[in-house]
Amino acid sequence: MKPEQLLRDVFADPWGSLSPSVYETARLVSLAPWLEGHRHRIEFLLGRQDASGRWGPLGGFGLVPTLSAVEALLVVLRRGDQEAADLREHVDAAAEAGLCSLACSGMDGPLPDTAAHELIVPGLVERINRLAGPAHNLLLPTELRPDLREHLRHRVGAAGAVPGKLQHSLEAFGDERTALLVPDASGLVGSSPAATAAWVHLRGGPTRCPGRSRALAAVVRHHHALVPSVTPTAPFERLWVLTMLLTTGCAVGDFTGLREQVRRLLGPEGAHGVHGLPPDADDTSTALHLLGLMGEVQEPAVLHRFEAPTHFACYIGEDTASPTANAHVLEALGLYQQHTGAGLHPWTDEAMAKVATWLCRVQAEDGTWSDKWHSSPFYALYCCAPALHTYGGPVARAAVERALQWLRSHQHADGSFGIDAGSREETSYAVLALARCIETADGPGEADQELLGLARAFLLGTMRPDPALWQDKDLYTPRAVVQAAVTAALEVTDRLLITAPGPVLSVNDALATAGDHLGRPPGGPVAALAAQVSRVTRSWAEGHKGMPLGAIPSLSAVVTRANPDLARPELELIMRALMWIYAMDDLFDTGGLAAPEARQHCERYLAVLAGDEIPAGARSYDALVPPLKGIVTDLSVYPLFLRLRPYLVEHFGMVMASMQREITWKNALWQGEHAAIPDFAENIANARLSIGGPAYYALALILLDDPSVERVLPQLGELAMQGNVCIRLANDLATHRREREEGVINAVRLRQVAATSSGLDSHQTIAEAEAQVARELRWAMTRLGTLATTQHTDTGRPERALLGIAHATYAQYGRVDFRV
Repeated sequence: MKPEQLLRDVFADPWGSLSPSVYETARLVSLAPWLEGHRHRIEFLLGRQDASGRWGPLGGFGLVPTLSAVEALLVVLRRGDQEAADLREHVDAAAEAGLCSLACSGMDGPLPDTAAHELIVPGLVERINRLAGPAHNLLLPTELRPDLREHLRHRVGAAGAVPGKLQHSLEAFGDERTALLVPDASGLVGSSPAATAAWVHLRGGPTRCPGRSRALAAVVRHHHALVPSVTPTAPFERLWVLTMLLTTGCAVGDFTGLREQVRRLLGPEGAHGVHGLPPDADDTSTALHLLGLMGEVQEPAVLHRFEAPTHFACYIGEDTASPTANAHVLEALGLYQQHTGAGLHPWTDEAMAKVATWLCRVQAEDGTWSDKWHSSPFYALYCCAPALHTYGGPVARAAVERALQWLRSHQHADGSFGIDAGSREETSYAVLALARCIETADGPGEADQELLGLARAFLLGTMRPDPALWQDKDLYTPRAVVQAAVTAALEVTDRLLITAPGPVLSVNDALATAGDHLGRPPGGPVAALAAQVSRVTRSWAEGHKGMPLGAIPSLSAVVTRANPDLARPELELIMRALMWIYAMDDLFDTGGLAAPEARQHCERYLAVLAGDEIPAGARSYDALVPPLKGIVTDLSVYPLFLRLRPYLVEHFGMVMASMQREITWKNALWQGEHAAIPDFAENIANARLSIGGPAYYALALILLDDPSVERVLPQLGELAMQGNVCIRLANDLATHRREREEGVINAVRLRQVAATSSGLDSHQTIAEAEAQVARELRWAMTRLGTLATTQHTDTGRPERALLGIAHATYAQYGRVDFRV
């Protein structure tokens, strides 16, 4: 996503973009069945349970959401909720499976430092034991105090008020006496849906608490029934998104409005990241740092109130210190010192030295940091290493080097970084941390180029879902922050690897060089078989309107060469499907369809693929429906068709959505609406789904008759999407001159537009744009070759097919333009 668009979206959203919380949503099921969407929340809990009976990730992070979900489902059973009467059998089975999981091993192991877990876990265990009876008596983890809740109840009662940080977890107290100490108001209690639901429940229900009930209902409506653990988070997301973009040099437009927005967040006591929670050092220092980056340096005296003897506390009364918050304090103080001069402000100098020393001291022996706000060491390293590198002085050099050494040794073979399987978020943090510590006039060394290039190829090629890694009461994903990290990582790798000066290759040389990273192509002599497939396909295509006959010979050669494990009938079936996709693409591209009409066509085709009745509004005659029905009939004889049919429908839908986006972009280009034209990363993201790739891959998996594909679809999908990126880059290198005349969005053209803005003349920009796309292709092919070395299926045939189509297609582009 373009940085400017991301910022516009974030600053226009008053709520924030947090993912739904299993813990928090389950508390609403238990405490607030009167809220709209009650059944949907129950279905959400049933759908999120894994095969082991747990909710959330493995290990300690899964305990709180599992306890919350089990308790909620037991309450549903005890209450006999009529809204979910037909789900009772499923609810009973899910609750039983959850109880068994907790009893077997779910209460073992150390607990992570999630918000108020020392109160939440004992409360839920007590409730579950009361609801489930003696047959399922859960034991409290030994590290928790069973009397802590009662102790805090007495302290709060004696004080006559509930501190702000405890209001966020009010539901964990579970008693009316504590709830009465929180005054009535119009907003949420502690910015928490669960705390608010508990407050309303303990104070007599929604009719007696109209203000907070309305606030809770508004949150539920906005989040479509499934609530996050804290809301609204707009201040936090705006600060983090803007910081990520500015510290990596992303173009974000005029600072005037942004400065004003950040300035408003700073009050006399600091800034808060969530409306309704107290100010904290993390958000305060980030706001000060941001204002400094935008040219408005403010004296950091407000940070005094968070200072502790050895470091800075995130908030007053904090139990566990945060390295990432202290890293942000160091950056804010360091930038202030940089603007105003070292030695002029003794407190600033002393505070910086104190924070740098503390960060070095709490660094683990392996070079990482652990933090209470995020479960991955990559986030903490991203915050701490650049801060120490820039402002830590000589005392921090060894710590920074240890951190980078650890980072360099923890890249996965597919180019990603992550504590488990690599993720976009963790990979972006790794890229940003390394780039900010090594970016010099000479650029990265050869080893770091390889690391960054593979990481960039992962970010551009993956469709892996983002795991929840941020910590509150359970784990969550701030989607806008993750997208900002990805956008910033792509920006910095573009600057370091792609647009940096380098050799300029011809198109054919670029394709040949990229191909070296794939190894030998599949299969042997295929000319005779390809000719047979071509003749049969042409005969079929001539009987149907709109089929692109000119593409058949070259495409038949590619499909045949790419699939040595398929016999001629299967090759012909793939060819018929690809001809149909090309015809659909031509219909969308040149048929002058308005958006509603295009949607009707898509609804019609997806219904045929799914075996459903065509929607009433989409039943007009369509010349592409009969051949598609014939393809579905031919597929139905294969054993894997019924089991993979939803996968096939989903992937055909991806292709259709991609085609419609490309048409929208083409129209914007023709009409001069440059703001609607994608940037390079957006174009490549769409390329993962274009050229019929997803549909081809789904067809190949069905026809290769390897039942093991069902258990490894995500891994095969990763290989397939990377292959599609390679195909698109090869296509764009080979065809950009023709596509420029046709007004088609093309990677080379997008690069040329960017180069033109830097002042190069037309001839130079074309050559430089080709060189940049060739570099992208090199990294994409390197990652594809790496992915292809791992066999996930029993036979290896699906992997050969997915790799083969990419290899054969990019090679063919060196000789022929498919669409001429």
